[in-house]
Amino acid sequence: MVRETGILFVLTVAGAAFVSERPRDITRFLMLSLGAVCLWRLYVGWMLFSDWGAEAFLFQPHGLGVPMSGVATLWSTIARGHYYPAVADLSRAGIWYPILLAAATIVAVVAAIAAPSAASIAAVGYAAIAASLNFELVWLHVGNAQRATFELFVMLAVVSLGGRSFGPRIRWMLIAFWAFTAGYVFFGAFDAPYIRERLLSTVPGMRFITP
Repeated sequence: MVRETGILFVLTVAGAAFVSERPRDITRFLMLSLGAVCLWRLYVGWMLFSDWGAEAFLFQPHGLGVPMSGVATLWSTIARGHYYPAVADLSRAGIWYPILLAAATIVAVVAAIAAPSAASIAAVGYAAIAASLNFELVWLHVGNAQRATFELFVMLAVVSLGGRSFGPRIRWMLIAFWAFTAGYVFFGAFDAPYIRERLLSTVPGMRFITP
């Protein structure tokens, strides 16, 4: 299952098929994809109807706002020491994750220009969504932002699988980006200590020692 925002990738794939003049394939693809989304929304609405009423079928989280305003509020909150002052790991993640998203945006734009594809174009769209996340409902906890932007990284992973179509500079850019991403996961994320501990616990003869 994917979130409703997955429709962005569906539309970019349909657009690519339209350019290649395959109307029958487009119709079949859209019917299957949009049908799955509609069935999911009907199920959610049915389950929540007793509490939400008709709004359960069309609920919108209102998580978007003016581009970069959410990050600006996040960083100003961190600078004042008001962002979970008792949890330094969240402040660290709040500083580094927007930078990782900025790097992902650059990679998406460069890939879309160098080798346009459904995945690279969708990545640009997801990067625009990531830039517009607000503070009140998303950046209030950096974990919300990580969950709300996973499609961007999925699209970039798909783009990276076709790395042979890029020149050496872009391939090195992709390598650097994924190295940065790994660095964030293991050292920058708010749950990085837990991730390292779980990873090392699976390696025979190794134990994670906390200070």
